[in-house]
Amino acid sequence: MPLVGQPIPGLVAALAWAMVIFKVGFDGVVLMSFRQHVTPPRLLGRVNGTLRVMFSGALTLGAATAAFVGAHAGPRAATWVACAALALVWVPILRSPMRRQTLGADIGRPGGIDRFR
Repeated sequence: MPLVGQPIPGLVAALAWAMVIFKVGFDGVVLMSFRQHVTPPRLLGRVNGTLRVMFSGALTLGAATAAFVGAHAGPRAATWVACAALALVWVPILRSPMRRQTLGADIGRPGGIDRFR
């Protein structure tokens, strides 16, 4: 998006942005399904509430960062920072120990997984 109008035509940038938004929406559905599957029913409300607070905080920090960068370096620089953050969001996931964990044998039973193994 920061390159629209210069080396990248607007249509290409719009298609790229549509792919990003599709992926974000798709990931939300996958993560919610996984969360509902592995969280015991008695804790699901607490888990969803906690994550909602964390995501709201992340949005607030992102908005403050965008405002700061935009005020000091301009809107194009703020968009570059946002693009870099979106491009690197997979790094903490890749480094996470959860990638190497497996689910228990009772995966088919709704709410049957109380912990990772």
